[in-house]
Amino acid sequence: MTPTLSIPQGIAQSLLSHGGTIVFRLLTADEFVTYCKKRDFNIDRKRLITLEKLGLFAPFFRVNNANLTHPIPIPLPDDNAYFENGALIDTMSNRGEYPVPSLKDDHSQAYYSIFQLDELNITLTSMNLTVQLDSYLEPLQHNGDMPKINTESWIDYATQVADSMRTSQHREGIGLLCQYISDRYGPHSKSNQRTMSVPEGPVLNTSNFVSTVELDWNWYELAKSWDPHKAEALFSLTPEKLKHAYETLSSSQAHCDPLDNWYQLTQFVSYNERQKLKGLALRAESLRSGCIMLQKLYADLYGEDLPHPNEIHRTVINHFPELHIRNDTRKYLEFVVNRYALNPQPKVTLFVEGQSEEKAIEIIFESYFGAHPGKYGIEIVCLKGVDNATGSKEDRFRAILRLVDYLHMHQTFTFLILDNENYAAKLKQNARRAKSIHGDRRHVTRAEYIKVWRDSFELDNFSATEIAKAMNSLANQDLFKTKAIIECKILENPTNALSKLYKSTTGYGLNKIKLTEELVELMLSKNSRRNPENRPITKVLRRVIKLAVRNPFPSRHKTWEKNQLSKFLGKIGD
Repeated sequence: MTPTLSIPQGIAQSLLSHGGTIVFRLLTADEFVTYCKKRDFNIDRKRLITLEKLGLFAPFFRVNNANLTHPIPIPLPDDNAYFENGALIDTMSNRGEYPVPSLKDDHSQAYYSIFQLDELNITLTSMNLTVQLDSYLEPLQHNGDMPKINTESWIDYATQVADSMRTSQHREGIGLLCQYISDRYGPHSKSNQRTMSVPEGPVLNTSNFVSTVELDWNWYELAKSWDPHKAEALFSLTPEKLKHAYETLSSSQAHCDPLDNWYQLTQFVSYNERQKLKGLALRAESLRSGCIMLQKLYADLYGEDLPHPNEIHRTVINHFPELHIRNDTRKYLEFVVNRYALNPQPKVTLFVEGQSEEKAIEIIFESYFGAHPGKYGIEIVCLKGVDNATGSKEDRFRAILRLVDYLHMHQTFTFLILDNENYAAKLKQNARRAKSIHGDRRHVTRAEYIKVWRDSFELDNFSATEIAKAMNSLANQDLFKTKAIIECKILENPTNALSKLYKSTTGYGLNKIKLTEELVELMLSKNSRRNPENRPITKVLRRVIKLAVRNPFPSRHKTWEKNQLSKFLGKIGD
């Protein structure tokens, strides 16, 4: 038989003198009722009193202030005077052996713990009776006799259950242990796996019954001086006992949690946002806090990491992601959001030479393909000049290839679109040979992921007539003829020649972004003689879209490794 926890004698004094009262403070009866109702418990103060009188569910301790001249200080002094004079009652150690005050008694206050939720759930489930009234109405409609309610048998059953519950201390012990260690491990449960919420002094909490004043409370100092073996000795812990307690609480939280299947994702959500959950989901969140603390205590005592609380009650054949990856929280989160298709990382990064190309591509995406490029998972990065990709000297283009290699290592495809200037052609040639520094066999990229226009974006995708028409529209005059545009196209630097032609004709510089907008408008016009589908830029963008939609991010490290060795990111072999 698995050994279980029990209630340590004198636990109230140990708790109030040396245990956890700050990170998760103890709650008055009214506060506890409010806390429970938010977590889908049908409970009130009257029923708490009834359960306490029956010895089925008790607060952690009671305060009687009839003879008090001032609130009881927490943490307690070393002596037990408050227990001896009756101002404090250890309700857990002496369950059923003290007089329970009436509901209207203003001189007594009960203090509960949030870690009693599992015990409360078991108690209410055992004592609640569900009756299907329709089964009693149906015979009446057919002139039959109403079946009798066997009240005596149910009372006998309730009595047997109550007697059994009074002899078991396991779940009460779990709640007490969680509260006792909460100041040390509580901040770990208020975590998003990257940061945690740590209360800082001073801590002030005063009422007519108790007063908690810690002017210089410091969690980090507590963590340094913490001795887990004191908790081990107080609760007579063994690895079997503590593991059983952890598994008990973990199963309870998982079975009540409607978000159980999304636990990997929700654990990365801000603690404050998780506190905005409702009902059973919020209850599970509270129970999980206790699980995490027991898990941390077990690791400190016995040097072993227990499985995740939500993986206790299920058989895990393949971990997503693998267990060794979870040590790196950033990678763990990345694989998790990949699994839920929530990773905003671009599927394709599209490098373009200038702002005019960037603007043109955005318009084509929204007006022709029907959505912003971000909808396809495509990020457009403007290089603001070919030189920023290739460098002004022949050996400078290696920088952009290292960036491409880095992005491919993160499984973001890269695609470059460049004008045929400076060393653009050389860049493409070098890409055929460049080896990845992140893999033994893979090349940095594939040469077909670099598109170098024969001349330039404008000249390769639009006719001389369209360019002339667009320039006339910008100038608001019929100044440019098709013949003049053709003459520019045969020059050594046709793009520069177009700009010079425009300035010499109009007297001011050519706004390339505005020109691009005019050209794309002509391209997409119903009156265009050339189908947009046949334009080179459209074919290129369609290929980019295809790369994006066929690039599912991996949810396991093993899959990522397999993808890195695929031919899609770069050529494989020599």
